[in-house]
Amino acid sequence: MAKFTKDFLNKVKEVDIYQVASMYFDLQKDGSNYKASCNHGSDSSPSLYFYTHNNSFYCFGCHAGKTPVTSGSDIIALVMWAGEKSFQDAVSEIAEVGGLTPEVIETTKPSIHQSSYDRLIEENRLYWKALQMHPEALEYLNKRGIGSKEIDEWRIGFVPEDSDNIHKGKIAFSLIDEYKRTVGFSYRDMSGILNNNSPASAKYINSKTSEIFSKSTLLYGYQNIKTSVEKDNYIIIGEGYTDAILAQKLGLPFVSLMGTSMSAYQASIITSNFENIILWMDGDKPGIEAMLRHYKVLSESGGIVRSIVTEDKDPNDVLLGIDRLSISLESKKKAVSEFVINNAKLSALYEVEQITSLYHSRVLSLKLHTLRELQPIVDKIPSKDERRIVTNYINKSISIEDNELDS
Repeated sequence: MAKFTKDFLNKVKEVDIYQVASMYFDLQKDGSNYKASCNHGSDSSPSLYFYTHNNSFYCFGCHAGKTPVTSGSDIIALVMWAGEKSFQDAVSEIAEVGGLTPEVIETTKPSIHQSSYDRLIEENRLYWKALQMHPEALEYLNKRGIGSKEIDEWRIGFVPEDSDNIHKGKIAFSLIDEYKRTVGFSYRDMSGILNNNSPASAKYINSKTSEIFSKSTLLYGYQNIKTSVEKDNYIIIGEGYTDAILAQKLGLPFVSLMGTSMSAYQASIITSNFENIILWMDGDKPGIEAMLRHYKVLSESGGIVRSIVTEDKDPNDVLLGIDRLSISLESKKKAVSEFVINNAKLSALYEVEQITSLYHSRVLSLKLHTLRELQPIVDKIPSKDERRIVTNYINKSISIEDNELDS
């Protein structure tokens, strides 16, 4: 199979954007640049711009020229979008316009699973466009601190309600690998939110395991923080998609698991890249139990682990409270960072607390049982002074307060 050389692709990207764009649009001069009405939506005035200084384009209406609508802003992305062509066909067309002879490398096998990636990117773009037309879904995201900037960066979309997809009517969170490729989706059921009822199915349903996706190997949000190891040298691990998005918005190196368990593979990625690990799960009983399970897996991989436990609150509750403050983004980031520093403590201490709490509960139960057996004996003592002496002896013997046994 032939593959274009990097030098050739660079030459293709330098072909005059005016020559290429004029094949698809009626261009108007705008200073040193050009503009046109976008044919991918209702555009009463020209909102599609072509910039000659860097051979790029951007539509201020439909956001073409920016992921996830298009794969980028160069002229190859332009032709793929405007002409609805494959990458190969777009490159060939531009080369012909620019009078370039294709330069290729013969490879023995095709790019691994490229067709799967291409299909998911097209789905991604469809879902992103559908989300822009769904105010209820946008409101749901906005209430969780997720605005248009985060929607674009995280490639969040909505499965059209008139589609044949079994997940129609659900928000689609793109699952992105460390190389920033969409490898699947996690579908958020909206029925309970829109109808104020319990969701008809599980709240989140992930794409099925495939040749390019496995929830045991993916850390949601890792693609954005893997390059920040030297700067931060720590990672925070949670379980919610909106938690990860909002946390990263506020400057935290936060990733989320794809379920309630952590695989040995995920643990090895974390412990081999980060010296400091913080677990931040929901503050209820299931969240604490999950935290202790994850701590065990991470400690077995050699990690030094701390945890944040916010009683009866999940990370989004805390983060959203800070995000809604009327202060600058930098001040919010500082507040969040201070919260993490002040509340993260060794996970081993939580494990010890679980055991000691059980111990104290058992001791208290035994004391109450003992008191119930001793009280009738004390009650039969006729002398008040003698009864007081016996009561004091019992209190000291089983370490209880003076007023716990009636004298």
